[in-house]
Amino acid sequence: MELKDWLQILVTIIISGTALWISLQQYKVARAKVRLDALQERYSAFTALNKLLESAVSKECKNLDKKLFDDYYIASTKARFLFDENIANYFQEIRQAITSTESYNKNRLQGMDQKYDKMLYLAEQLDKKFEIFKPYLKMDI
Repeated sequence: MELKDWLQILVTIIISGTALWISLQQYKVARAKVRLDALQERYSAFTALNKLLESAVSKECKNLDKKLFDDYYIASTKARFLFDENIANYFQEIRQAITSTESYNKNRLQGMDQKYDKMLYLAEQLDKKFEIFKPYLKMDI
């Protein structure tokens, strides 16, 4: 074989290696993008929960903004796919606590103890939610 043939083989190997390296870099970027998108969706769900919780506690579940509840409902639906089953159930628990407290507001004389218990539970969640969501809202760099 002549030098020309060896150079062609070498150039082919270099081009193939470069193409492989580029494709690996594209894979890493795409993987990071998927992680970032998932983190953004999770944070969006967390924010919806946070806003509704803060509003519910500050207003004692009276006259809650429909948009906050709608955003929360959408987030709780997505939670089934974004988080594990425990977090999806947590979203449902918060919703049930808020909606049951709203019904106690309509029947003021009945269920005052239950309303107090639910409001206490919701107030505790203002701090507890950070620990619950912490593993899901970390960005591994």
